[in-house]
Amino acid sequence: MKPIYYFVVIIALGGISYFTLYKSNSQKKRLERSLQSSVDSIANLNTIVKYLEGNIAFANKYTGFRLEDTSFAACKVMNESDAAVYTNLAAAMRTGGSTLILRYTEIGCGMCSDMTVEKMKAFKKEHPETRILALVDFSNVESYLVWRKGAKVDFDVYFYEKGRLSIDADSPTYSYLFYVDGNLRIRRIFIPNSGYPELIDDFLTGQYKFL
Repeated sequence: MKPIYYFVVIIALGGISYFTLYKSNSQKKRLERSLQSSVDSIANLNTIVKYLEGNIAFANKYTGFRLEDTSFAACKVMNESDAAVYTNLAAAMRTGGSTLILRYTEIGCGMCSDMTVEKMKAFKKEHPETRILALVDFSNVESYLVWRKGAKVDFDVYFYEKGRLSIDADSPTYSYLFYVDGNLRIRRIFIPNSGYPELIDDFLTGQYKFL
């Protein structure tokens, strides 16, 4: 055979080998990406399940729970010069329908709390008949005023002593939402998460219930 023939054969075999190897590597990378995607999906699913399980346990424990009148001794502060005069909010909550309360904490998931405040403001515009308030326990008045101004909170906010609500024991680092009826019984309760904004909407409107 002529040398040129061998050269062509060698080039052809080399090309086939390269193509086969390239295809094999491409398939391997696709498989790895698919596997990683599956692992990520499972991890995300586990995160969602854990979050929902936590909320279900939280709701099971406190839905129907009656709070004491003394739980709502708080003071309304609008600026640094305001005196800390405590009042009992229970009497006001006994009139009319239910009260939507945000128990806000400055520690924990700030993004979750900020999103919740925004959604509460939007809910307030759509449902002006609903009494809405927040209970906060900032470390100082200055931090509270900065937060209030930045968040443009347009509903009543009260300072209260941390731990006065027994629920705090089960949610020391998370803000939570709950509805209280005229008898101070919790009708619905929920720990919001910015990763699932649609659940916050559903909770506010009553479409989403854990029980």
